[in-house]
Amino acid sequence: MWDEGIYAEIAREMLHHSWLVPTWNYQPWFEKPPLLFWLTATLFHVFGATEFWSRAVSAFSGVATVAVLHRFILRRFDLATAWISTVILLSTFGYLHVCRAGEMDSLLALTETLAVIGLAQVNERRQSGWLLFWLAFAAALMTKGGASVVLPLTLACVAIVERWRTEHLGRLMFGILLFLAAVAPWHLAMWHRFGTAFTAQYLSLHVLERASSQIEGHHTHAWYYLLVLLVSAPPWVLLYPSSLVAALRERSRSGVRIFAVFALLVLIFFTLVQTRLPHYIAPAYPALSLVAAVFLARSLRQLFARWQSSSSRAGILLAAACLWGGMVILTGHARKELHSPRMSNGMVTPDTHELAALLKRTSDSTRLGDGPLLLWTDPPIAPITTALFYSRMPVQQVSLFSDVPQPLIDEYTWNPVPLANQIGDRPRLLLAQKSVLAQLPSDIAFAPVTSSEHWEMGTIVAPARQP
Repeated sequence: MWDEGIYAEIAREMLHHSWLVPTWNYQPWFEKPPLLFWLTATLFHVFGATEFWSRAVSAFSGVATVAVLHRFILRRFDLATAWISTVILLSTFGYLHVCRAGEMDSLLALTETLAVIGLAQVNERRQSGWLLFWLAFAAALMTKGGASVVLPLTLACVAIVERWRTEHLGRLMFGILLFLAAVAPWHLAMWHRFGTAFTAQYLSLHVLERASSQIEGHHTHAWYYLLVLLVSAPPWVLLYPSSLVAALRERSRSGVRIFAVFALLVLIFFTLVQTRLPHYIAPAYPALSLVAAVFLARSLRQLFARWQSSSSRAGILLAAACLWGGMVILTGHARKELHSPRMSNGMVTPDTHELAALLKRTSDSTRLGDGPLLLWTDPPIAPITTALFYSRMPVQQVSLFSDVPQPLIDEYTWNPVPLANQIGDRPRLLLAQKSVLAQLPSDIAFAPVTSSEHWEMGTIVAPARQP
């Protein structure tokens, strides 16, 4: 996916431009809130802008979620249940996938898990839970905007299911004011400065349109997330139905029922959203691991009570390990297809490792220029995000022909302008696939600077005009 390339570039541009206004390709960008970019830009400032640090926030968030959930379970159940939950979560492939990618879903999972823990504390009549819930809700909204709507839905459902009375809601207004104090300043600043340009991109395109229609080639059926769970969480997915039912029947104040409500709401909400992607349900994985661990720990105790010999218990554990290994192997191909570069409309995102190596080698040894760098590739998908991040300069896609086709997906992939409009008497830097470079007219001078197997970079100058 090019998303992590986009997010890394936005964070890198923050170092040299505005920390308040996110930019991509040096233009204002409002598709998502800025919390991930602020955190990543901070790491870039301290350690340098590299692939490792562009993914570090996701990785650290994943580790933090595991630790927070483990501690929560340990304080309310026992050590065995806590470790079972940790094992389940760390062997859930869908969760591991989002923790490895430099995207927003791992950080969103952390903030929403903290918010649900806050609700569990409120259910225990600990009013400090309200503070945790609203601050974590604010962080979730500043991470991925509309995706955080499941938290107020969870609050409403938990208040009904747990039959909260007015004493639980006494600090509700204070929490709402605290939430607004955290999220309103950036949103109001962007709206004041950019007006409808901000709201159109932030709300209309990437919230309302994504929720109401299938965009960007992601065409899926209503049962899509059932497939995602089957291939991303084997064999734990077999425990989910029974563990969710058992959790919803739970009458203790342990918080397990609240986590079950949250997990179900995540699955239902993103099923109703028309644009569906595997990582959208990532915040449900920690909650599902908790309810499954509680259910499995109780079931194992009952089995061990019947089969008290060491050999019988070892047999039970061996059978469980064989089941896990068998299902992992059986779902391996489907899991690879689920996270493959092929989109649901048949398009394949390109392998950009060669291009990244070329640009990194070139930018480390020489100054590339003032830009924009002209990028010339075969349609329909161009690796503009890779060119932006490693060239560290603006990038403009170009095409040889004046009748440039309309973008097939969006400006991140194929949105060129005619090459003739971008060159003149002064040399311009051109990065092109060798396959298209052969189409360059003979009267246009191209001087190679560096190359790799499939790419070539050099300066290009238009033919001198006759007086």
